[in-house]
This record gives sequence, structure tokens and C-alpha cells, in this order.
Amino acid sequence: MALQFPPVDYFSETAPNVQIADVLQQQVREGYREPGARLPSIADIVGATGVNRQTAAKALRLLGRRGYARLSAGQGWFVPERLPREKPGHDGGT
Repeated sequence: MALQFPPVDYFSETAPNVQIADVLQQQVREGYREPGARLPSIADIVGATGVNRQTAAKALRLLGRRGYARLSAGQGWFVPERLPREKPGHDGGT
């Protein structure tokens, strides 16, 4: 899947890494990224959004803490086979 990200809003109260994690999480929840699929690399996210490498890495780690990504050492980040259940009124946390 080609990377599709809305522009990062640097004036938003939501940090850029959270904005990126939110987009990736939505893509997973809506089925655009299948379980077991490789997620974009840090370099891919940097190229698509213009954020720095640290911000891209923070976005992937946040996605992992939310349960929507798993890190495979030396291979990258992947969509887990089992996704967390969303609680009504819960946005996934930051």
C-alpha cells in the first residue's frame, strides 16, 4: 500500500507522532493494512510526512503500545494478528 498521510498539522494540540500513529491505527482498523502486513519503515514515514526520524520512531512505538503494531527485531514493524478491542468512547490513548 502506498503511504497516504494527511499533512502533519504543526499547529495542532495533538503532537505530530500522535497524528501519525492515529492515521496508521485508522488504516489498520479499517482493513487497509492486514494482520501480518509490514508497516511503513521510519524512513518511509519520514519521506511521506517530512517529520524527523525520532518523531516517526515515536509514532511506531506509540502504535505498538496501543496494540496495533509489533516489532520484529531486524525486520521492522508489523500489524499484529490479533488487534485490541476498542472501548466505546476510547480514542486509543497517547
